[in-house]
Amino acid sequence: MILLVNFNILFAQTDSLKESYPRFGVSLGYGNQVMKIFGGGIDLNVKYLYEVYLFEVDYITSLFEGETWNVESQLNIIYGYSNFKSNINNREKIKSSEVGINSGFLIKKNIWDDNLKIYFASSLGLIYTEALPERQISGIMFCGNYSVGVQIKLNRNHFIDLRTGFRHLSNAGLRRPNGGINNWIVNFGSVFVIN
Repeated sequence: MILLVNFNILFAQTDSLKESYPRFGVSLGYGNQVMKIFGGGIDLNVKYLYEVYLFEVDYITSLFEGETWNVESQLNIIYGYSNFKSNINNREKIKSSEVGINSGFLIKKNIWDDNLKIYFASSLGLIYTEALPERQISGIMFCGNYSVGVQIKLNRNHFIDLRTGFRHLSNAGLRRPNGGINNWIVNFGSVFVIN
């Protein structure tokens, strides 16, 4: 239902949004349960391993444009390649892949004369996984994402995009087991204005 509402928003813009150009983004990402950066970092403190490498393509349109604040809609297509252990005691890692689609919103703040923007993004979608650790049955699942990011302008139509955040995979209890898989994700990419 959320995907259908967002498809409607993406492709049925009102007259007030016609001045805004849509954007196209591509990014590479990495996710794990522990991220060590300069001696510090994030530890989700879980007893499983699920490491994922992501390639993402985004389509972004404006829903509301203020003087310094924007609200945007995002459609996100994902392909992931993963390494995991069936359970934490196994020595051998298993390789798998995932593919999915998410839809959500960005709340963006212009910090410095359109050259630097920060944002919060939230999305929900469906993802298909080939295989997962024992705690979670594979197949079609829900994928929730929450992240913060920064966009740095390179030229009139091109921004560098850096973001980090939390991703949760589960099937909402529709099949068992459903222990869920959590990842801390870091993404690096580019956003291009389509005009």
